[in-house]
Amino acid sequence: MSAPLATILIVEDDPEISRLIADFMRREGFEVVCAGDGKAMDAVLTRLRPDILILDLMLPGEDGLSICRRMRASDTVPILMLTAKSDEIDRVVGLEMGADDYLAKPFGPRELLARVRAILRRANGAPAKPIVRASSSIWIPATLSWPRRIKRLCHSPAPSSTCSAASSSGRAESSPATRFSTGRAGARPNLSTARSTC
Repeated sequence: MSAPLATILIVEDDPEISRLIADFMRREGFEVVCAGDGKAMDAVLTRLRPDILILDLMLPGEDGLSICRRMRASDTVPILMLTAKSDEIDRVVGLEMGADDYLAKPFGPRELLARVRAILRRANGAPAKPIVRASSSIWIPATLSWPRRIKRLCHSPAPSSTCSAASSSGRAESSPATRFSTGRAGARPNLSTARSTC
């Protein structure tokens, strides 16, 4: 087995979003570690240095902007910011705080992969591999809402396949385009302690 391409640290308090991103990126050859909040991220950073940080903006406790600013004060690790907020001001603030790129939810896994590879190319001066293979396609639930109504996760052998999932009303629906989403922008679960496993 070849060595992992790069190590990604995902800081995301939604365990389903974190798991789906982690599963997809591992299939593309990356090593992935997950943390559910800033404190868990700090614990991870005591034992490893990731090649890129995928950081959610809306976190319990210390938010993503504060974490980004703190990281930039002492580290140059590339940061890709994720958020359900898509206003221009939010993107500008995130970038000015030191994020290398910004991706608004919902987003497709292929776009996430392309942005991660582009950031690593800029950071390392070399293209990020391995090449995407058709057999590595993965279909992600179209939406995640609060409370979660998680749709079935399907692995497709070819990109033309469609993942059929039962909707909340019991009817079957097809989603040829896969996207990560938190449902209603800005809505977060009331969690006393956030943990994200992947």
